[in-house]
Amino acid sequence: MSLEVSRAVWEHSRSRGTARLILLSLADHADDSGVAWPSLSRLAKYVNVSKENVCRNISKLIEMGELSRVGTVPSKQGKRGTKYKIEMVRRRTINKAKWCG
Repeated sequence: MSLEVSRAVWEHSRSRGTARLILLSLADHADDSGVAWPSLSRLAKYVNVSKENVCRNISKLIEMGELSRVGTVPSKQGKRGTKYKIEMVRRRTINKAKWCG
């Protein structure tokens, strides 16, 4: 878990409702660069919604530009899981560089 990623979501995300809860759940699983790969089942359990609702809101977050798919990882069930990148982490770094320069 990265507190910096969670802080970036709290301070900069335009998402609301379930989408915001999913983004915060992803932040709880993220490394310092904002990359996370929890299963849809885990996200659904954290947010207390269906996997379909998680998928719908992940698509919404991607459309908003706040989240992207960046790869896959093997899962315990033998399938491939998706890696996600919380995009406001990158934007915040870029904005910080401009501010200091």
